[in-house]
Amino acid sequence: MSLRQRHINQQQKFNPPAQLLNDASGKEDKTILNVALLKQIINDELTDRKTDIDPEILKNYRKKSRNQPWRLRHMLDRVNKPKFIFMIDSFVENHIKEISIIQSNGKWEVYDFEISIEPQKKQKYRETGKKNEFGEPEMEAFVKVEDFIHVTVEYVDIRGGSDMIYKDGKNTGSTKRELGIPEDADPQSYRHDLVQPSQEDQDIIAKQAKELEEVKVQHLVEQREAELLRLKEKDELEKRLAAQDAKFNQMMALLEAQNEASIAEVAKPSKKTTKK
Repeated sequence: MSLRQRHINQQQKFNPPAQLLNDASGKEDKTILNVALLKQIINDELTDRKTDIDPEILKNYRKKSRNQPWRLRHMLDRVNKPKFIFMIDSFVENHIKEISIIQSNGKWEVYDFEISIEPQKKQKYRETGKKNEFGEPEMEAFVKVEDFIHVTVEYVDIRGGSDMIYKDGKNTGSTKRELGIPEDADPQSYRHDLVQPSQEDQDIIAKQAKELEEVKVQHLVEQREAELLRLKEKDELEKRLAAQDAKFNQMMALLEAQNEASIAEVAKPSKKTTKK
């Protein structure tokens, strides 16, 4: 077998081609051509994966939701039923693994799901065929609308556990239930329940905050005084320069007057002396 053929076989193992053989008759699975069939396949697969436990028992158990979007133009006439089923199973397994990594004290199964088609707007740019003043292609903005199929799945912890609390990205080993935090609450709003400083620590923190505020005020005062000094020095410099300019202009005017007087003296006609 050639290297090329081995490569193709390896790729098809994880990414089967769009057309697969159904049976020995050689009949091929055609690609999916309409949205209704896509939705029907999703509905059938996720219904089969739903938990077998009565929903009434699980209605107050903790739940996590995840969304899987697909561009319709990437699905229609691109995938067949076997490949699409493989894609659905893959994202469900990935969601469960992701949730289980963060909340490992639970066992997660599909509780509910919803399928929707939503248009998504995106601003793009294209050339107008003209050039700007710099000789570069002129661009114009336009809005492209593209339809997405969204599959939103809700997963439930069938063990009825409580959310594990994380602090600075690390698991604290405590749960919301142990700390008396509501399951639907953001644990960040209950940080005082996780780490409650002592009165001595609170006094130290208050003292440090006061000292920091005093340093800030002192720094602002010094900045203001330095600015006033700079403005004062600038004003004095401008006054000295103005005085020097006035003195220079006065000297130039005097020199000009003397120069004009000298020219006038030279221009006078000389008087001839007469002998007696």
